[in-house]
Amino acid sequence: ADIEYLLGREDEADHQASLVLHADPASASAHNLRTRIAMDRENWSLASLYAQTYLFYHPLDIEGWTMLGEIRRGEGNPDLALQALSRAIVISENTPQGLPVEAYVERADLYASQGRLNLALADITTAAETTDEPNLRVRQMELAYQVEDYELTRQLLESLQESGDVRIATLDYMEARLLANAGPPTNEDFQEIARLVDNSIGSLDSDEQPFANALRARAYYETGDPNTALAHINSALNAVPDPS
Repeated sequence: ADIEYLLGREDEADHQASLVLHADPASASAHNLRTRIAMDRENWSLASLYAQTYLFYHPLDIEGWTMLGEIRRGEGNPDLALQALSRAIVISENTPQGLPVEAYVERADLYASQGRLNLALADITTAAETTDEPNLRVRQMELAYQVEDYELTRQLLESLQESGDVRIATLDYMEARLLANAGPPTNEDFQEIARLVDNSIGSLDSDEQPFANALRARAYYETGDPNTALAHINSALNAVPDPS
């Protein structure tokens, strides 16, 4: 079943997992696989049924509760998602299964989507400190910036700059944002902001580029170049969908 799944033959993988469950109804790996297949297909009702059956046999399994949390998010039920993810974390605190990084990451995403940024930062910090995964540290840095903890943002930025594990554009853009917002920027700061954004904007994700253009428009305006500022602010506004 696992091999069929890896080969992209999900129907056969599901069939093989069903045969396993016929012989061993408590097989954790078979329940897990069938649940993942249903999740891949965004068949949330079936995935929920499989996950809850899995948890019937393995009520203290962290991965099972984490999957159920992901499924509840897919269903559009954030309250039940939060309950399931928090259950995984509580279980980890009372059993020797190790820290559930995925549950912390999923719960951080959920908190962030609800605007509960301090809680999201706390969860992503726990996950990042456990795995030292560069992408998690970037998310930690972004959340620290969003809650205006500029000291922590600066510490994380410098650590990532030293590590060389993250693309330069991401770090340059954060450097520019810190210069603009962590304290009253000087004329020299605005010149550096313009340079940093000019160098990084082409490598930023498309959803970041309008904000980067707005930032460098401000930088060029403050350094006495209104024509270039206007061009960049127009670029930023043109990327925003027309509400009509």
